[in-house]
Amino acid sequence: HGHPAMLLPPNFLPLLASSGSHSTHVWGSIGTSRPPLAYAPLSSLATAPSQPDDDPALRLLLSTAPEHQLDLLASSDGPDDARSVHFARTALGLLHLHRAGAADVCHDLVTPLSWGEATPFGLGPPLLDVADPVAVALSTYAHVFVHRWEGFRVGEFNMVGYDNANFWGRATLSRSDSGRAVPFAEVRESVRSLSEKYGDPAKAWFADWIAGDLGPETTGACWDPRALNELCRAVDRGDP
Repeated sequence: HGHPAMLLPPNFLPLLASSGSHSTHVWGSIGTSRPPLAYAPLSSLATAPSQPDDDPALRLLLSTAPEHQLDLLASSDGPDDARSVHFARTALGLLHLHRAGAADVCHDLVTPLSWGEATPFGLGPPLLDVADPVAVALSTYAHVFVHRWEGFRVGEFNMVGYDNANFWGRATLSRSDSGRAVPFAEVRESVRSLSEKYGDPAKAWFADWIAGDLGPETTGACWDPRALNELCRAVDRGDP
């Protein structure tokens, strides 16, 4: 029961992606509690601090150097070792991002699965062409969160974080397995429920983003991840 892999139930990714209740990190406004991405390899990043109420397995995992944490989550036997490691990358990255705001750790883990070229910071060679398509879709969706975290900061390719997040939103919708892998329906329902609590402007915003035509890649999609990117952008710049 103490193995770190026990931290990741089968429904971990849908739950984490669709609910903010799993985050213990305080998401402040840009320029305060969100540092810029370092675009640095895992070996140069600090480990996330443990919290007093952490499960012992989580404390063990987080006390390990980031570049070795994936080894703890990976299965050591069976024919699906590589596939398990690919899914563990995204799960571990989201755990770091949502629990401690460690966007660089998440970025380093998901980049090889979602980007087809080698980078100075990604953990290992590109895996886009060899990984399970579901793992690719999930890592691409996680990539949205990383650059949404950047906000208005300018990052890689001289792109503002929100614009880069929109790039990865389009990429998520274009992945062949995104509809099966990413919990779009759960996210959509959670946001619809929240909009009902904040009056007509919130409900109108929700209707605009659901009914609006954002491009051919959204055909048949029940949610567009770029919607929350744009909402966060508006909040960050102080729009009413």
